[in-house]
Amino acid sequence: MIATVLVVSLSSTARAAWGRLCLINGIMSIALAAASVEGRGQPLWPVDSSYESALDRAMQWSLGHVILTAAAYFAGAIAAAAMLLV
Repeated sequence: MIATVLVVSLSSTARAAWGRLCLINGIMSIALAAASVEGRGQPLWPVDSSYESALDRAMQWSLGHVILTAAAYFAGAIAAAAMLLV
């Protein structure tokens, strides 16, 4: 939220602020995706019978985390846009 306030206050126009917020959102999404995928010490092939279910749970958690994070950033961007338009 601090970054949102800084970007909005330092931007000269609402269009520039919106573009910068979208850029920040994209960068944060890529960073979160890289952090979620980056090696967790799991092998790339199954080593036991429960590997597929564990992998499925991990992917569901990661996907849920990314969706919730993206929703939070989107809500922040919408709130900033609403403040700009008021």
